[in-house]
Amino acid sequence: MLKRSLSVLHLNGSLSQDSVTSVVAKGLITCLAQQIALNDSNVNVAITERDLWHPELPRFCRDTMNSSYRLLLGQGTQKDDEMVAPIRVLTDELLSADCIVISSPVWNHSVPFVLKQYMDCVVQPNLTYCNTTQKPFVQGRSVVLVTSAGGAGNNLPEHETTFGLVKAVFSRVGFDKSHVITIEGLKSPELREERVNLALTEAQDIATSILETSR
Repeated sequence: MLKRSLSVLHLNGSLSQDSVTSVVAKGLITCLAQQIALNDSNVNVAITERDLWHPELPRFCRDTMNSSYRLLLGQGTQKDDEMVAPIRVLTDELLSADCIVISSPVWNHSVPFVLKQYMDCVVQPNLTYCNTTQKPFVQGRSVVLVTSAGGAGNNLPEHETTFGLVKAVFSRVGFDKSHVITIEGLKSPELREERVNLALTEAQDIATSILETSR
């Protein structure tokens, strides 16, 4: 029997590999792989990590935007194709994913600019959704945001704003089954380990939910 694949794309906007968002996001991905290994031997887990801080990640600058619009209107040149080609790599990677896991802190009531820039790159007509029908090329896929802040309690509106943005953007391109793991109170050394462990437990539950809805 041929094995089918579950593709997981980790959009890593964490500031370091040992940051809590990175640790919990990778914990979630590990949970997915372990649960699949235990329950369905006919499924392979394919994991791709995209470092959103990588200096060679495509930038959605003015020139790229203009090239995209010319191509959309059927007026593009070979140079426009070359300008947009790196973005097509990102959109192809995104559309091949069954689940996206995003690790990101909260910055100024929103996401870091590298995540916003990525979203601006990939959410484009005729790349991830149809320009005429406005419908996404894929549907019913999962996205998980793992986010953190140093304080506790009073940052909830920030997390709601951040999750609302991520949920709306990725739902636009068919990742409409959304989850969030919020980690707060990280300024307190006494609470840090407890909050991380709680987040990892929540990650296990979300992994179970993702697998149940993907069958």
